[in-house]
Amino acid sequence: MIRKHSHVIVRARISDPPRDSVALNDWVTDVVKSVDMNVVSGPLSYYSNDDGNKGWTSVAILDFSHIAIHVWDEENPALLEFDLFSCKMFDVDKVIEMIANKFGLLSYEHIYIDRDKLEAQEMVA
Repeated sequence: MIRKHSHVIVRARISDPPRDSVALNDWVTDVVKSVDMNVVSGPLSYYSNDDGNKGWTSVAILDFSHIAIHVWDEENPALLEFDLFSCKMFDVDKVIEMIANKFGLLSYEHIYIDRDKLEAQEMVA
């Protein structure tokens, strides 16, 4: 298998933020399956009640890397940050569609990084 180091980062405004850890864990697992990967550990979800930082975080370790989602539900509309890195190719449009279908996507921007094309920079002291 040829490795393809792909990374997508999504920042979105959503109308229907997650309400509980079970539903969020199920969604993370569904995303992983939809891009033909496997969860090795997790997902693990946690709700923060800290003022100014209220919301959900969920992460999972995949056989090809990781997935993470953060949702600040105190804001209106809620803010979602999503991150999927893999050593296996995946369909970015499918991932964005799953965000839209689950969380009521109002607007988004994303960046796709082909890490195979990144060049090392020499550190100068």
